[in-house]
Amino acid sequence: MPRSQFLVLLAAIAVVSLFSSALTLSFVRGESFPLSVASNQPTLGTQSTPSSDSRGAVDLLSLQSSVQGIARDVSPSVVSIVMSRDVRVYRGDRYGLSRRYQWTVEQKLGGGTGIFIDKNGLILTNKHVVTDGNVRYTVVLDNGSEYEGRVVAFDPTTDLAVVQAYQSGETKLSGTTPVRFAENPDGLTIGSFVVAVGNALAEFQNTVTFGVVSGLDRTIDAADAGSYDGSSVETLAGLIQTDAAINPGNSGWPLLNIDGRVVGINTAVADGATGLGFAIPVSAPEVQHIIDSITKYGEIKRSFVGIYYVFLESDDAEMAGSPETYGYLVEAPDGSLPAVLPDAPAARAGIESGDILLSVDWSPLDDPFALKNFLKNSLPWKEVTFRLYRPSTRETLDIVVTLAETP
Repeated sequence: MPRSQFLVLLAAIAVVSLFSSALTLSFVRGESFPLSVASNQPTLGTQSTPSSDSRGAVDLLSLQSSVQGIARDVSPSVVSIVMSRDVRVYRGDRYGLSRRYQWTVEQKLGGGTGIFIDKNGLILTNKHVVTDGNVRYTVVLDNGSEYEGRVVAFDPTTDLAVVQAYQSGETKLSGTTPVRFAENPDGLTIGSFVVAVGNALAEFQNTVTFGVVSGLDRTIDAADAGSYDGSSVETLAGLIQTDAAINPGNSGWPLLNIDGRVVGINTAVADGATGLGFAIPVSAPEVQHIIDSITKYGEIKRSFVGIYYVFLESDDAEMAGSPETYGYLVEAPDGSLPAVLPDAPAARAGIESGDILLSVDWSPLDDPFALKNFLKNSLPWKEVTFRLYRPSTRETLDIVVTLAETP
């Protein structure tokens, strides 16, 4: 049997056990959710002003209707990705001295989930779902239709990949319904309602779960199951934590806000824990960047500048001498690393340790994710302008940087 294709959190968060499915996402037994909390019902022949409890019941029914609408609308865009391979079957003689080939059968090995991102069968999923080059991938729609899936590209910076669905031969699947993405998933707040839809346990298609955003900007160390020696550990940062129930088989599930817009792709959980699921934030601009990059280069390309930095809050910015109430201080994380990587785009352009970056292409760097989002949505070799303040000379400078491809 091939090793399972899923991510789990390492022991720093929870004790990890193995699953034999396409991924590990924590599973939570659903609890009943009251549709009405009204305690005082009007009697026949009398009029009653709705109490706060009955107004609460109306709100819950409205919430229920919203979740039902999200599930209905997104289901045609959610697909199951099933892994399989041919296995030769042999029959031995009664004495066990010889065996003879009889036939070949298809064996299903597990699966994950994906979502259509354009009208021509392009699917976004997790990288760890489709990394096995020795298996066959089948894309199963919510109506049961099956199509061949071929891996198009892997994201070099995070656990995302793109698969193309084919009707037959080289004919791409057409007329698919792309999901809608939020313009800025960083706008989520802790406690925001979210809905997840996907292939639970690699068996139950388009399972719908509901929960809240439990945490933001989480960083985890994740590894393929069975590889806890550190050889395949990947650090994933900036993740959304949610308690929406997710299970083995759910990698690639879309995580949607209450407006029905995708804000993340579920990717990992702490096995053995309840309500510790993690999703990679995705936005409409980033998905468009992925599509454009694949169209132009046949792969997903990301840009990098080559600096370490610390985001400055208002008080820190003032202490550092920034002319603004924000900024990115170019600073090494420790003494063993340079703040500006040698021969990187920033070094070649003249950015120095101690500089405070204020904007990029005239967009202010006024939140911790601004530069990261700008870079991951920009193609390499683009020229961009950084405005920075240099405390050592008390100058404000505009420096043009030619972005490079992420190594």
